[in-house]
Amino acid sequence: MSKKEEFKRKDLYHLLKYILSYRPDEYGLVPESEGFFKIKELLWAVHEEKGFGYVRKGDIEEVIVREGGFEIRGQRIRANERHWTMNMDDNGSDIDIPSILYTPIRNRAHLHVLNRGLFWGKNQYIPLFKTPEFARRIGKRKDKDPVILEIMAERAYSEGLRIIPFGTIFIAEEIPKRYIIGPPVDEKIGLERLQKERKQKLSEEQKRIRDAFSAGTFPLRLEDKRGAKKKKGKKPKGWKEEVRRWRRRNR
Repeated sequence: MSKKEEFKRKDLYHLLKYILSYRPDEYGLVPESEGFFKIKELLWAVHEEKGFGYVRKGDIEEVIVREGGFEIRGQRIRANERHWTMNMDDNGSDIDIPSILYTPIRNRAHLHVLNRGLFWGKNQYIPLFKTPEFARRIGKRKDKDPVILEIMAERAYSEGLRIIPFGTIFIAEEIPKRYIIGPPVDEKIGLERLQKERKQKLSEEQKRIRDAFSAGTFPLRLEDKRGAKKKKGKKPKGWKEEVRRWRRRNR
């Protein structure tokens, strides 16, 4: 390995250590369970740094082999030493929650979120940012034109919604729709998405019905009697002929 490549590896190691061990919040990253981050989201953050656009998962794996300090499980990564904490059970009254916080969503999720609220799934937390600019920067990692939502954080917190600080940002497990303020959905786009969802549901229902009817069925085999040859010989005797024979014998 050349000195240039070694310097690049060392620089990447120090960047990963800073992000994962000290300040994931500065990069808009929120850990999942056990302190793990999604590698693809880490790569998005790394690529924003000048001179690190080349980094791929293989480069991170090489750093781990040569330098240590990190653990990969599947598509997730964490630092062995972490100097940050995140406790979702901590909902004390001394937390200073801003009146409004911001979070980005993809354009295609706009209508759904306004109708249903925000929930990312088990052990996944929603990042809430103090400025719309920070939210937009993070949102552009997934969508070139993200929708920025305003969250009535202070009101939500006062009414019992769990929101906790994580470094310079805040995180929540869910955001009910009553606390979300967002730009109106374009009527045409909203109608198209609604029709698409209905069409998809109808297609799924039709498939379910087809599967239900096809279960346990078998193909019918119909024989064409028109081309069948007649059997030679006498026809089988019917019951009338048998009766006549019996009468003749008993006269």
